[in-house]
Amino acid sequence: MKNLVFIILNGAEYGGSEKNVSDIINNLDPNYQITLICSKNNRIVDRLTKNVKIYPMDRGLLSWIKICRFLNKKSPDIVHLHAARAIFMGRVAANLVNFIGKKQIRIVTTVHGLYFSTTKSNFVIRWLFRFLSSKDDCTIAVSKKDKELLIEKYGYNRNVNVIYNGIDTRMFKGISHDTNDLGFIGRLSPQKNPEIMIQLAKSVPENCNINIYGEGPLLSGMKAEAVKNNITNIHFKGFSDDITNAFSNIRILISPSVFEGLPYTYIESLASGIPVICTNVGGVNEIVDDLINGILIDREKDILSQILFAIKKISLDYDNFSRNAQKKSEDFSIEKMIENYTEMYTTVMEKSK
Repeated sequence: MKNLVFIILNGAEYGGSEKNVSDIINNLDPNYQITLICSKNNRIVDRLTKNVKIYPMDRGLLSWIKICRFLNKKSPDIVHLHAARAIFMGRVAANLVNFIGKKQIRIVTTVHGLYFSTTKSNFVIRWLFRFLSSKDDCTIAVSKKDKELLIEKYGYNRNVNVIYNGIDTRMFKGISHDTNDLGFIGRLSPQKNPEIMIQLAKSVPENCNINIYGEGPLLSGMKAEAVKNNITNIHFKGFSDDITNAFSNIRILISPSVFEGLPYTYIESLASGIPVICTNVGGVNEIVDDLINGILIDREKDILSQILFAIKKISLDYDNFSRNAQKKSEDFSIEKMIENYTEMYTTVMEKSK
């Protein structure tokens, strides 16, 4: 039996990287003995359907020491690190344990979305991402765009593999589109740029509702802005455990993100037959085919006017957009994702350290 440890330390909020980890754990072959090290109070624990060992942790130096001790004691076959903080902390810990303890722990990292800028703070992030990357037994990017950034901008000097996120597309079949409402689903954070939805609510007819599903640091400010401007057609629905119900209240999904990896929400929207209007960032154009199953907009231009134009364009040919959306979603099945991860784990195990 292979001993596999997942580490993800993004904090308390549940997002796409947490969903990726829970989906892999829930669908892997029973021959894997799995342990999860995650942030305290994260909903990922509630998403697990398998009986796995769970170690909730904070994200500071003390937790890093605990990770070192855990890896040294348990000596797993593979440690799989997800997202920036876990990648940096886990790489240092696993390499230190391998060196001092003479272990042979294989290191796999999955990068969930990258944003490249030339600022000083981003230079530090790039250095942290690159530090010890040559010691990875396998590096996974969730999109071809992220692979390109890792090699060209983050200085990865070895092969990077792409494994797309996948969903159970059967869950989203038969969802009714008997609504004219527009929707946003995601974390209310600067990355997702959700404030645009306030402007959109002021620009569409009052009988067109804007449904916002999600939580985050911008929520209170957005609510205050809506009240201040007496905007009555925007509705804050909070975090939804029933994502299919959320999609039943949306005719078009709108996402004006600053950066993305390969968003689960877009795949789920397409599987529901709901076209997507989104900024052309990260790997989204590997999901959304412009003018076919959605419309891509330019983040550097007037986003609001582009969204309004895209809504009209999709509305004129909605049925075709919807059919094309469902067809495209079949490329991102959870079966394909698990098959690719299983093959990768097997290949990594066959490598000699």
